[in-house]
Amino acid sequence: MWLIRAEYTFLFVSACLVIAKSETRNFIAINALVFVAALGALALRAYAKPEQAWYKSRALAESIKTLSWRFSMRAAPYDDELVADARKDFRANLTELLSTNSELGSSLAEFDNGGPQITNSMITMRAGDLAHRKETYLNERVRDQRSWYQRKSIANSRAARIWLFIGVACYVIAIGMVLAPLHTPSLSKLPVEPIIVIASAVLGWMQIKKFNELASAYALTAQEISIAEGLIDDADDERGFGQAVNDVELVFSREHTQWVARQTS
Repeated sequence: MWLIRAEYTFLFVSACLVIAKSETRNFIAINALVFVAALGALALRAYAKPEQAWYKSRALAESIKTLSWRFSMRAAPYDDELVADARKDFRANLTELLSTNSELGSSLAEFDNGGPQITNSMITMRAGDLAHRKETYLNERVRDQRSWYQRKSIANSRAARIWLFIGVACYVIAIGMVLAPLHTPSLSKLPVEPIIVIASAVLGWMQIKKFNELASAYALTAQEISIAEGLIDDADDERGFGQAVNDVELVFSREHTQWVARQTS
């Protein structure tokens, strides 16, 4: 996102420089350097593809979170009576997941990888009775995620309205500047170019961020989570609770899979 912002900034600076219309060598060199900088930002973004690593890392994090909650809630495939067997299965699944995403090693190298992968809180939570695990899962997982999706939906809806207002304002200003010479001929040289660049940047930013699309997707997922919450409430035994946990986790997994696919495409 910062590379995109830099590219738009360089284009805006270049549009401002064009207004001066100086023919000195230094001015021409500076204008050319600004274009080179914009090209560099574009080339770096196209070559490095930092957003791809971010999408995949987020998907990996969500997958690990799902495994962790299933383990802590004693849901399949970690519903073994013996904790040692469940720990063994969890480590095997985690190793397989990390191996599948081995290309993210360079992206994750800067983070602290120390500490146990199965924490004491996970073991303690797993050892609790059914009522305690239900309450913990409802509060710390289901309701927490529902609140997150609701906040994101509202934030994206608000951002869509704000950026739409900015875009409309840019167009109105540009129209006024174009029509101004009809009333006042002395205003024939108003700097329309920077406004055009700003309007284009606003339009491009809205397309990149997909505010309306994300607002709808997040709102729908929040509704699905609300429906899934009833599954947890209705579970009255270990088997039913484990199945309910897996059903709820599938809601999260499906949303993130679709979100990553939508963004990467």
